[in-house]
Amino acid sequence: WVPLFKIEMSAPDADPRMLELNVAVQKLPKELREVLLMTSVYGASYEEAAKLLCLPVGTIGSRLNRAKQLLAEAMGAE
Repeated sequence: WVPLFKIEMSAPDADPRMLELNVAVQKLPKELREVLLMTSVYGASYEEAAKLLCLPVGTIGSRLNRAKQLLAEAMGAE
């Protein structure tokens, strides 16, 4: 997988929240990060992601929910 956002950490105009999000995504466990990127960034349906990863569709949904929860916590959402 490629980084979610290609932002230079030293870029003077880089939004600090985007940098924070990028770091938070990279810190996700691999199995959560791959589902998040497949569905949210690359546009795969749950069914497509399940087929590619050889997992049940329900597992894709569970992993995506967990990834979103962890990102929300990392970004300071309540």
